Amino acid sequence: MSILGPKLTDDILVITGTGNTAYQLAEYRRPQITPHSAQLGACSAIALGLALALPHRKVVSLDGDGNLLLNLAVLGDIANKAPGNLGIVVFDNESYESAGRLPTATAGKVDLAAVGRACGIANTCTARNLEEFGEAVERLLKGSELAMVVAKVDTEPEYKRTKELPSVPETTFTFARHIEQLEGRPLFSAYYSTRK
Repeated sequence: MSILGPKLTDDILVITGTGNTAYQLAEYRRPQITPHSAQLGACSAIALGLALALPHRKVVSLDGDGNLLLNLAVLGDIANKAPGNLGIVVFDNESYESAGRLPTATAGKVDLAAVGRACGIANTCTARNLEEFGEAVERLLKGSELAMVVAKVDTEPEYKRTKELPSVPETTFTFARHIEQLEGRPLFSAYYSTRK
């Protein structure tokens, strides 16, 4: 996260999954503008929706292997829509770290980069060291085509959370307000104008 976190400026929309990724990112980015999905498997799906709704804005999904494995179908949807403003980073530690470090399928034969390519995400790579990760992230953030980086990472010995995250409902509203500021227009006006 020390390589990626500082590069995720406030104008980039970032979604994280469940687990330690959201806590680690909070060291570099205000958690109020980085929603964390409370549902396993939803991270990259939410990022896809944002990328399609705001095609002029860079959207990055910070997913995990366990999270993504619970919704592999999203890779097919992402490939079929192919939003050029979407980047997916999958932190693959080959375990459900937050659930007691049970092994995921990537601890065996499953290769998420190969799955992404098979689904049709051509710009996919696996980063196995910090240098490869830094180069891949640079391409993902500067590029204008759909990209997926699978970062093979070690399981954290015992990640000590130094910041608390806002609740999912709270982050949902602060993130929406952040998008309103970036876009210079209200998101909820249609909803509020129809209520009496």
